[in-house]
Amino acid sequence: MKFAVLVLVLASAGALAQEPKREVIYGAEMMTRAEREQYRQSLERAKGEEEAAKVRTRHREQMQKRARARDMKLNESGLIEKEKDAK
Repeated sequence: MKFAVLVLVLASAGALAQEPKREVIYGAEMMTRAEREQYRQSLERAKGEEEAAKVRTRHREQMQKRARARDMKLNESGLIEKEKDAK
């Protein structure tokens, strides 16, 4: 019985270790699920790190523009900044 439990625990740990790490998407709070998926696919299609960096830069500019249009501000991580005086 203990052996079966150990096998299950190790198998679960291995499955978790294989899960790909996702980067935090800049401005994700302002995006739809479909937009986030499209962004991820754009990164996957990028040929090399230089092209991926261009995708990230273009995306960051688009999210900053969207935030300004909504009278919001994004912090360096891409999260919506809350007003300090808000209660």
